[in-house]
Amino acid sequence: MSKVVKRRLRELYRTLDPVALLAEMRDAQAELGTRVDARSGRLAAATSPPAPTKNAAAFAKELGNDVL
Repeated sequence: MSKVVKRRLRELYRTLDPVALLAEMRDAQAELGTRVDARSGRLAAATSPPAPTKNAAAFAKELGNDVL
């Protein structure tokens, strides 16, 4: 590696701040989560499954009854 590249990398390294980087990562994760939530809400509204015909208790009672 040339001396110019090494010097430039050292200068860049001195400007790095792990705490600031972590804060930026958390902000990006929060924004991504917000976007995913918004998108899943739109998808759920567009493709909501039909309402179940049985309640959960009735369904649970029937589990295992079909075993031969």
